[in-house]
Amino acid sequence: MLVAIPTQSPGGLDASISDHFGHCDSFTLIELSADGQPGTVRVLPNQGHEHGGCMAPVQLLHGEGVTTLISGGMGGRPLEGFQSVGIKVYFHENSATVAAALERLQAGDLREFGPAQSCSSNCSGHEHDAPREPIQRPALDGPAEVASDRIVGFNYTLRDGDSGEVLDSNQNQPPFHYLHGHQNIVPGLEKAMTGLTPGATTRVRIPPEEGYGRPDPKRIIEVPRHAVPADVTPGVMLEMRSRDGHVHPVVVLEVGDDKVRLDGNHPFAGKTLDFELTIADVQAAAPQELEAGRALE
Repeated sequence: MLVAIPTQSPGGLDASISDHFGHCDSFTLIELSADGQPGTVRVLPNQGHEHGGCMAPVQLLHGEGVTTLISGGMGGRPLEGFQSVGIKVYFHENSATVAAALERLQAGDLREFGPAQSCSSNCSGHEHDAPREPIQRPALDGPAEVASDRIVGFNYTLRDGDSGEVLDSNQNQPPFHYLHGHQNIVPGLEKAMTGLTPGATTRVRIPPEEGYGRPDPKRIIEVPRHAVPADVTPGVMLEMRSRDGHVHPVVVLEVGDDKVRLDGNHPFAGKTLDFELTIADVQAAAPQELEAGRALE
């Protein structure tokens, strides 16, 4: 397992973890053995956003063979990029150093980002946000059931509804938390969870229309070869800016001598999602969470 962690200079096992994922000084790469012991440690300078926008770190770390990333808050675009290339992303849970984060990873104390966290509307998220102070949530007013403006924690296994392939899971890990009623998860999943109480389990099939939508042929485009980084390869996610100034994630489909074919659809577009989940807890949201429109942990 090759783990990457955004770090402040000079990097290494004793380095402080940078909360600014895309603008860290460097990425410390650690090869973990089968029993979780750190092996080779490398420090990789961060190349910044000059090429590929917020997708630049995805290209960089995927090219190095990274399989696991430990970071702070992350928006939908880079998260989808890491998911599309098979890199798992974990919260650093306020670990002070690289070594501390690795210990917590091996102990199973780090929460994993999953597809449920990516907003179905491809919201940009908060790539550089990371909680600074512990969140103090008020006591819950009324029955502990899933409802709007409440923080909900759940464990899940996500499968392709047609093939049965496991796409993601956080079973045997801390639950994933989100703010209900604020489009933090796909509409079909949020609808199915409304009214459930802690300990409840359910299995729900979500059609593409209530998940990540159906692939739109208009989102598959061709651009001149010089418009993308020289080292780009099929499967890599890039960030493209449209004429109206909006930034969109795209996946490279084909690379030709003169043109590059790109797909702007979500990686799970067109898939029927099969969620099997258990509600872990329901809490009242803190004022700053309501203001941010998402869970802050």
